[in-house]
Amino acid sequence: MSFAPDADKPANNTVPTPVDLPDRTIAEDLARLKQVAGDGPITIRRLVATLSDRGHALVILLLAAPFILIPIPGLSTAVGLAICGLSIALILNRNPWLPGFVADRAISPDGLDRIIRAVTGVMKKLQRFVKPRMSFVTHGTGHRLAGVTMLAAAIAFGLPGPPGNNIPPAICLTVLALGLLERDGLLVIIGHVLTILLWLVIIVLVVFFWNVVSGWISSQTGTAIPTTLPTTLPTTFPTTLPTTLPTTLPTTLPAVY
Repeated sequence: MSFAPDADKPANNTVPTPVDLPDRTIAEDLARLKQVAGDGPITIRRLVATLSDRGHALVILLLAAPFILIPIPGLSTAVGLAICGLSIALILNRNPWLPGFVADRAISPDGLDRIIRAVTGVMKKLQRFVKPRMSFVTHGTGHRLAGVTMLAAAIAFGLPGPPGNNIPPAICLTVLALGLLERDGLLVIIGHVLTILLWLVIIVLVVFFWNVVSGWISSQTGTAIPTTLPTTLPTTFPTTLPTTLPTTLPTTLPAVY
C-alpha cells in the first residue's frame, strides 16, 4: 500500500529530487497544506499525497521540526515509523510504503496548526543561514546518502527514553531535510555530523547503563555478569609429545566366568 490514494499517485514511481523541485517557498507549501486540510483532521497519507511534488524532504521536515519546540503526545511512534519509510523511499527514489495504521494516523486541526507554527518558527531562525551551495552534496549519490543518515536519525527518534529524547534526532532530521530542500550542501554535512555524534552518545549511554544494571544484578545475586571478553590467552602449550611407548604388554587376560 502506498501513502497516497490512487487518485493522488504520480504518473511514475519516482519522486522529485532537488534538481526538479517546483519553484515554491516552504511557506507557500504550508499554506497549501492548511487549505487542503480545511477544518478537519488530515492523515499522514493525505499529507504526503498533497506534498508529493516536493519530494520526501518537506514531509520529513514537517513531521520532525515540531518535536524540537513542542511535545506532540501520541504521535512519536507513528511519526518515527513514517520518517523511516520516507527515508528508505528517499534512498531508493521511490514512493513510500507504510502499514495502514501509520499512513492513516490522523493529525487534528489543532495539531496541524501547532506543526505549521513550529515549522515556521524553525524556518525563521534558520532561513538567514541557509543558501544554495555545495550542490554535489544534495544531488545524486549525496542525495541518497542523506537518506541513509535520515534513516539512522529516524531510528534514534523512535527509541524509548525520557521526555524530550526526540529533540536531538528531530534536530538532525530538520537540518538534513532543510538542507536538501534549499540545496544547501553545508547544512546537509552538518546534519551528517550531528547524526554521527547522536549515535555515539547513544552507544555510550547504552554501555554505561548496561554496566550499571549488570553491577546492580551481580550485587543482588552474588553472581557477576561478564561485561568484557577475556583479553589474554594461555601463554604456554605442550611443545613435545611422548616419544616412548610401553615395552611390555600383559601376557594373560583375566578369566571371566
